[in-house]
Order: sequence, then structure tokens, then C-alpha cells
Amino acid sequence: ELNAAEKELSYLREKHDYETGRHCYDWNFIEDYASENLLHEMDRKRILSKYDQLPEFGGSKLLRMVRMDNPLILNLYEEEREKNRLKFHNSTISKNSNQVVSSAPPCTRVDTRAYAANQGRPLPT
Repeated sequence: ELNAAEKELSYLREKHDYETGRHCYDWNFIEDYASENLLHEMDRKRILSKYDQLPEFGGSKLLRMVRMDNPLILNLYEEEREKNRLKFHNSTISKNSNQVVSSAPPCTRVDTRAYAANQGRPLPT
């Protein structure tokens, strides 16, 4: 089962995608909208922006926040993202029922799985 921090991170990722149209983890956005509990967890794992300049805390923030080494957790995380993506999409359609809604294509599971498989290094293009 996903922990509360993983669930909230999934939600904030999709909120960012929905509000900005950019499909990425914007850690400043996440910090700005995170609950006190998520901020505490991010601080505990030393991934808040105040740690960015410290060389000993480099590497993937996502891999430190989500237990992607566990295939079950990775799958649950992707399912949670999809559920949140659909919530945002459905709320857009209901608010704009008389308008055509255009949206950026959703990220796929392959993106996060490939990222996890690559252990947080940038994916080859």
C-alpha cells in the first residue's frame, strides 16, 4: 500500500500537470502546495529546495520519495497517478461541458517505469 506521502506526491504531480500543462516533477510547486506532513517527510529525506546546493544530497528526489524499487509500489503509484489524472480531467469536462477541452497527452506508465529502471538518471533521447 502507498503511504500518505506517496499518495500526496502523486496528487501534486497531476495537479502540476493539469495547471501548467507541463509533464514533470516540479519540486518547487510540490513544496508550495505540500501538506505539513509531506513537507516534514521531504525534509526528513533531505529533498527540500534548501538542500539542493549540498553535494551529499544529490540524485533523484523521486526515487527517495517513492519506493520504486518495489514493483508492487511502483504499480500502485502509477495507478494513483492515473486516478488523479482522471479526477482533474473529469472536473475540467464538467466545468466546461459546453466547450471542447484540449489537454496535453497524459504521461504513460512507461515514463516512470523507465525512469525508475534508469535509477533517476536522465532518459536517453
